[in-house]
Amino acid sequence: MAGTLISDYAVDTPNWTELLSSMEKQRKGKMALSLTNYNNSNLPAIEAGSYLEIAGALYGFVVEEAISGAAITGNINYIMIDPITITAEWTLVAPIWSPSKNGWYDAGEAKRYIGGCYRNGANYSDKWVYHEARSIKGLTGGLADLVLGRSGVHIGSNTRSTDGDQVIIGVGFKPSIVIFHAADDVASNQNWSVGFDDGNVAKCVQNRYNNTETVRLEFNSIGITRTSVNWILGLITTLGADGFTVLWSTQGTSIVNFTYLCIP
Repeated sequence: MAGTLISDYAVDTPNWTELLSSMEKQRKGKMALSLTNYNNSNLPAIEAGSYLEIAGALYGFVVEEAISGAAITGNINYIMIDPITITAEWTLVAPIWSPSKNGWYDAGEAKRYIGGCYRNGANYSDKWVYHEARSIKGLTGGLADLVLGRSGVHIGSNTRSTDGDQVIIGVGFKPSIVIFHAADDVASNQNWSVGFDDGNVAKCVQNRYNNTETVRLEFNSIGITRTSVNWILGLITTLGADGFTVLWSTQGTSIVNFTYLCIP
């Protein structure tokens, strides 16, 4: 399907309808906005001079704007702008992309999301601002990179020593893939694994038998093997709306400490 000519007015033609229509289309989804403390772990705010379009209207912040409420520790926290109060606020609810508005919005498409960060206690890390359907992420130290922006990513950790199901929740979205890094509870054993799991395919590389052998496992994404009769292995059986379920099998005694990265 062909596109639509928005305007074709001459510079010397006083056609305000054409001019305003052109300006309206150009600014839809516009966001020239920055966060303070972008390259450190301090609490961010909306930087003075920032402006953005929300549902057809243009808003700006002449002075630095604090973000109301409190970011929740241990979570990815999103920042959204309320066009009624023209204030910024924290939320744990992930945004929805609005093609008609060319931006990230809440479910009612009233409040526009501008970015977010991960909070761990007093540290606010991995700050990002949205750029169209992506985000620009500022890592502590000043490194900027294009990253997944629709739902962010989630990092967590846990431990396990018994067989059966382990339900992991609090991710904030349904992951499409989970990356595991696991280590033996006894550090001197030097057993570890790195694996990938999408709920259907599970694979990992495992250093086992107390750092004497490295192998690839085709049907497990995580596990620690101390000896041939002391091991714990796992794989994802379910990817849910807020996390995933790992099915563990064990023999003898082994304890695994693991970190996971969920990607939407």
